[in-house]
Amino acid sequence: MQLIILMCLIAAVIELDNVSFGQFGFARPFMCGIIFGFIMGDVSAGVQLGIFIELLFVDFTPVGGVLPPNGTVAALCAVMAACYGAPLYFAFFYGVAVGLLFRFIEMRLRGFTARRMLARQTDLNNNPVKIVNTFVFGSMLFQVAITFGVMLAAVLAAKTFLYYAKPVGANMHVAFNAAYLAAPWLGVFALLRKFSVRVQA
Repeated sequence: MQLIILMCLIAAVIELDNVSFGQFGFARPFMCGIIFGFIMGDVSAGVQLGIFIELLFVDFTPVGGVLPPNGTVAALCAVMAACYGAPLYFAFFYGVAVGLLFRFIEMRLRGFTARRMLARQTDLNNNPVKIVNTFVFGSMLFQVAITFGVMLAAVLAAKTFLYYAKPVGANMHVAFNAAYLAAPWLGVFALLRKFSVRVQA
């Protein structure tokens, strides 16, 4: 249990690299897959799952009001499910599903943060530096806490997912495996399409 808590805490801090702090690329699914796989002792699964999630999410561009699925959350849940003994194709889709669901939580979180900032508009005019620093630090701590809680719940739920996934028929395994192997090609084709548009432009 201590390792699960540690993993979720590390992932929650790394997730800040998406938008809130740094943006060094550590929160990309590929990097997260390597980091989480290394900590859990299964680097090969971490690398494969990270690359596949990266390629699947590559076509989501965070422009305007578009919020892409959370690759950090997806990578952690996928790697943990794989380390619990789930086949990579089940672990992959479990992680992707949680990453997609977390997008809606993140939208609510950003809305809540924006409303808090507006509520402190008067104080901001009086002492802007102190208010901004306090607000930014508090928002980051709040984001880490929410992300940690969601990921901990999702990782613990992965055991339940694995329990119900075991008795599924052989045809279901074949279908999930085929979809898993097709997932990175969707990302490759999306990249090729983007590059072809740039060349034509």
